[in-house]
Amino acid sequence: MTNGTLLTLKGVKHILDLRLNLISPGKLDDEGYCSTFGDGRWKLSRGSMVVARGEKISSLYVARAKVCRDSANAVSGDGATDLWHNRLSHISEKGLMILARKNLLPEMKGEALEKCTHCFAGKQNRVSFTHSASSRKSGILDLVHSDICGPMKTRTLGGSLYFVTFIDDHSRKLWVYTLKSKDQVFETFKQFQALVERQSR
Repeated sequence: MTNGTLLTLKGVKHILDLRLNLISPGKLDDEGYCSTFGDGRWKLSRGSMVVARGEKISSLYVARAKVCRDSANAVSGDGATDLWHNRLSHISEKGLMILARKNLLPEMKGEALEKCTHCFAGKQNRVSFTHSASSRKSGILDLVHSDICGPMKTRTLGGSLYFVTFIDDHSRKLWVYTLKSKDQVFETFKQFQALVERQSR
């Protein structure tokens, strides 16, 4: 009971020893309610009617409400294995049985675990990429890779904000030039070209 309005929650799970009643905004959204969060406040509405309000305490939004206990149903027995499987971060069926034998999981009767789509998705292997043979060029300077990076947050002592790289595909040798502006790339490339052509004669 919130704000004098009766809010009926469906599919409620009863968890032993849990001191807080937790409500999922996603479930409320499925039922047609609109949750608004902001400035440490929470408002739940349906159309123009405000159904509930709450405030942020620590990391949770807390609603001041009275719980009507005349129509509550607790889930136990059937489905308890799947419930504990989800609660315990998708533990294996063997692990559940070990905990059940030690009487650490109340209401579990040892029924088989249903197929869990999340576990199947998490254990799938990605198809490996095909390995291709190395395709390096056979001669020096047959292919040169280049890239420019910047602007940087801090200028160099020479006042540069960018740098450009040239990498020879065959030898993987790297040349780096600093630039004050991006329009210096072409002139820098011509200097690089003249340098490597002299050195490779």
